[in-house]
Amino acid sequence: MLLPPTSNNRVLFLAHYIREIPLAWFFAGCLIARLGIFLSSATSPRYGSAVLRRFAFAASLLILFAYLAIVLSSLGCFTIQQDESNILSISAAGLRGLPVYNPPASPDSSYSLMYGPVTFLIYSVVLIAGGVDHFWIVRGAVVIANFGLCAAFYVLLRRFVPAFTAIALLVFPLSVLLQFPQNSLGVRADIWIVLFATLAILCSSLAAELPAVILTGIMGGVMIGLKISAGPAILFPLLLLYRRFGFRAIITTSLVTIATALAPFALTNISLHNYVSWVLFTRSEGLSPAELRRNIPFALFLISPCVLMELFVRRFGMSFRRRLPEFLLIVLCLVLAVLTSKYGSGPWYFWHVVPSIVVYLALVSRDMSEVSANDLLIPIYYIAVACTLFACVDIPRACQNVKISLMTHDVALARQSIDRYLAFYRERSSIQMGYGSVDGDYRTSPRYVLVYKGQPYTLEGNTGRFETVHLPFPINVLNQMKHCKDDVWLVPLSQKPFDLWVFPDVLRRTFIQNYRVDRNDGIYDVWVCNHAVAH
Repeated sequence: MLLPPTSNNRVLFLAHYIREIPLAWFFAGCLIARLGIFLSSATSPRYGSAVLRRFAFAASLLILFAYLAIVLSSLGCFTIQQDESNILSISAAGLRGLPVYNPPASPDSSYSLMYGPVTFLIYSVVLIAGGVDHFWIVRGAVVIANFGLCAAFYVLLRRFVPAFTAIALLVFPLSVLLQFPQNSLGVRADIWIVLFATLAILCSSLAAELPAVILTGIMGGVMIGLKISAGPAILFPLLLLYRRFGFRAIITTSLVTIATALAPFALTNISLHNYVSWVLFTRSEGLSPAELRRNIPFALFLISPCVLMELFVRRFGMSFRRRLPEFLLIVLCLVLAVLTSKYGSGPWYFWHVVPSIVVYLALVSRDMSEVSANDLLIPIYYIAVACTLFACVDIPRACQNVKISLMTHDVALARQSIDRYLAFYRERSSIQMGYGSVDGDYRTSPRYVLVYKGQPYTLEGNTGRFETVHLPFPINVLNQMKHCKDDVWLVPLSQKPFDLWVFPDVLRRTFIQNYRVDRNDGIYDVWVCNHAVAH
């Protein structure tokens, strides 16, 4: 949180404020690169360009290795974000045949979350692989996605530019990911969206038409299946296919994309109707002025490397029109992302555009390299130096994010406590995770374990779901509490049950009237129905 600009901390406030404006750091990095080349070229202009290239390459390698080290260290992290626990719980519910999407005004449960079905399918596979018992497997999937993304970016860039330039360009997407480590390293859809957007462009560059068309469509469909807001990212690979194979490639790829995106809804517990209802409901909330003010500067930052390239193109007398369609598509995607800014969104909603921007820079670089002037590649190294500067600012924040997320002994004890209560109350009808009065308490995060092991999943305490304030509370849940038999609820020790803003007062009153504390183990209070016989 930014500090208020009082007389004692104005300098600190300014430093914090500037850190949150990537565009300012980008311009500062470009000026530093310009100053460096000016000083080093005092004796020889060619020498100044060579120094900048070497420095940009070394700095880019440094950022790459630092990012991979941070990603690898996140294997020991535990879920701390509300959406992460929600995603894993819905994935576990889907494995058991429970609905992945309930109607927005469902009378039976409140756990639907506005992610695409592919998100839940990915983490369902992770839970089957053992993630429910070993959380490092869940984190391992995210690590694989990040390592795969770096490899995909490099392979893709090498199709257009030399290795030296490819490494230099790689620092731009990494600097973007480092700004929001809670998303790039989180158990979410965001990192997978960037990965499949990159793979879609990579597939569109394949030599043979049929594999290029089919694989691009599949990657695009998976990307849209992760989050529908990523849909515009398919436009860039479609343009690349059109340039190489004509209009027929666009039609075929679009059909494959649509078929792939709709394929998960063939499963009986993934309702297309309920999913569309959620999409329409969330879009009806309107735009958030606060998110707009946050997202517009970030969109300008993303477009700034393209503008810098365009300025150098014009300076050396090259035509910008050749790459104008790609540039316009990037602008269109950013405009659409800004216009969909709502509560709960953020700059990570633009990540699907990043692969298109990187490839655009590579394409322009290739065009520039055809001109016999070594200085034409200077803007790539300006961008690399600028993004390196900004990435270095965010590396400490990413390290801190990993540090505070590391799995502690208390988390392991909470997981053991759940297993003990599952065994102790195995004769009861069900055990569910309750909520206390502390938002995001770590003890409520392993609720997916209960769902995976056959327990009901009716209430979701994800306070990050701003849309819940507009929804009626599931009436059948209240009725079940009024007429309970022997249900068991685990509530964090000594906390007032369901004392969070996402739950109505009537739920708290109903629960306290019908349930009492049966026992505790220093981690959870176990609430059982008053009508149940105590053990």
